[in-house]
Amino acid sequence: MPATTTWQRPPTWWARVLIATAVAALPRAARPRYEEEFIADLYGMSHAEQAGYASHVLARCVPLRLAIRSASSRTSHAGGIDMTPLQRRPLRCRLNLHHDWHNELTEDGGRYKQCRRCGKDETGPVQESNKAQIAAHAVNMLNSGGASGGGL
Repeated sequence: MPATTTWQRPPTWWARVLIATAVAALPRAARPRYEEEFIADLYGMSHAEQAGYASHVLARCVPLRLAIRSASSRTSHAGGIDMTPLQRRPLRCRLNLHHDWHNELTEDGGRYKQCRRCGKDETGPVQESNKAQIAAHAVNMLNSGGASGGGL
């Protein structure tokens, strides 16, 4: 009987059981994805490699559960995971005692205030920009080529 190539060697039943046991500790929504990934990694491994890999996955299932839970707490409303690094805001900003406000401009020429230290926008009445500022901004955009990329 010819030997099968390593990429065709399927996972053993006991390696699948160890993976299923490890995945059972994960949040319900993440289980199918991780079970498929871990079992796919078993293909082509020898019996000894499968035993080592499956036992490693089983030993690391609790830290993986914690990582998945912390990532899901940072999930955006669109359904994706927010991968922006968490930054420490100054204590005065976190307690909302004192912000270092400075003026910023929107793309259409409107004004708003933003904290230099933490980036928080000041809430309050929206300041309308006057029509002269908007017209001047539009003229500058047309003279410089604007969004079209070229002059007239």
